[in-house]
Amino acid sequence: MKLYHVSYDRIRKFELRIPQNRLPGEDSRVPRICLSTSVERCINAKPSQGQALYTAQQYGLRTALYIYEFDVNDIPTDVLIGPDELKRQFGVVDAKINGEHWLLDCTIPYKETRKEFVRGSFLPPDDCHPYAFALRLFLEDGHSALAENIEAAVAKMSQRKTGRRITTDMVILALSGEIATAAHKIS
Repeated sequence: MKLYHVSYDRIRKFELRIPQNRLPGEDSRVPRICLSTSVERCINAKPSQGQALYTAQQYGLRTALYIYEFDVNDIPTDVLIGPDELKRQFGVVDAKINGEHWLLDCTIPYKETRKEFVRGSFLPPDDCHPYAFALRLFLEDGHSALAENIEAAVAKMSQRKTGRRITTDMVILALSGEIATAAHKIS
């Protein structure tokens, strides 16, 4: 079985950490790397879920996704916590829905792949899913000029606006119009 970690930004070196944005009641003591059983589930487990990709799609933006694939055969069982235990002992109420696992060792080998988000099918919020979930992501290999320009524009805007680096998904949510304008100017 494969497990995945997805980021809008390239991760040069994994470090165990406690996520700043956790569900109410979710463990705040165990440093970890959050993994899931699919790329879509990784996106759905993020605090903003599919909102950043949905917003990018509305502006016609191609967004880079860095996909990190871990093989469970390479992971000792004592450093991997599965969904049942996460829900029961660590307060991760959506662990089973999102296929969430916690990796407690940052030295496990992985494969990095860069894909570009082209479009997605999104489920509107409802009582069961209060956020817009990505149902299916359409990804392509490649390095389009637009996606690379978006990465550069996001990095520049992130530092200019805040004085420090923040995550790409948060920047996309807050500054989609500006990013689209800047990315199209560069290309």
